Amino acid sequence: MDRAIPERSARRPWWKSDWFRVSLILTLLWGCSATISVYLIGPLISFVLMVCLALVPRFPIGLLALFILLVCLTTIPRFPFGPLNLYGDKTAEVLTEKVSYEVLSTEQAHPYLPGRSTLNRDIKAAITRWPDARSCLVSKERQLQKPDLRLIDWDQFSTSVEVNVCLWRIFRSFGTVEDGALKRARNWFQFHTNREIWSPRSSDGVQRMGISWRTSETGLVFPTSGIMSLFGFMVYSESVTATWRPDGTLRSVNFGHQIT
Repeated sequence: MDRAIPERSARRPWWKSDWFRVSLILTLLWGCSATISVYLIGPLISFVLMVCLALVPRFPIGLLALFILLVCLTTIPRFPFGPLNLYGDKTAEVLTEKVSYEVLSTEQAHPYLPGRSTLNRDIKAAITRWPDARSCLVSKERQLQKPDLRLIDWDQFSTSVEVNVCLWRIFRSFGTVEDGALKRARNWFQFHTNREIWSPRSSDGVQRMGISWRTSETGLVFPTSGIMSLFGFMVYSESVTATWRPDGTLRSVNFGHQIT
């Protein structure tokens, strides 16, 4: 007597499976939280969730989610911790308190690294791209007659050389020490972080002022996106240091990283 061979149940395609539907819903939720400037859904939880989805071989959508995650990490500024909009965490009251300046610095009036006869290619490119203080600011400030020099556009920079050129443009706009450059620089520092500003006295007449902050507390100021931002966890702290000559003119201003 022949045995009846049981028919094999038709296998549902993966795009109709419950696993796919669940992962699709979670991916959409994650995508919504990533595109809202204040990140309404916990970004860190979404990050861990997407990594878990990518590690499960039965989730083809998980691999796609991981790819999307990497794209977001390298293209969306300050992702996933926000804010998406630069200075979106500043109140309207703070933004209205503009820092005063003496004159808007330009390369023609106040050349970067004065006295140096030779400049490398990166410095020349940065000088050309950022010819004046106005070009270093966020787009809405560039059009104003009296822009707010605190609103430097960190999202535009791709190298530390570009950051230093723009910091030079901004701090040179504050004028000399006699013009009140130290007070203006202090106001600029206070806007960007609430850490204590150091300004040691010097017997040689050189004035120095700077500030440093832990990235674990304030996040990574630069870079805000791109491949290098993926290694932000290796940066322990960042700093900005300005130095004025004995005659009161700006000597240098530098942005720095301290690696763990």
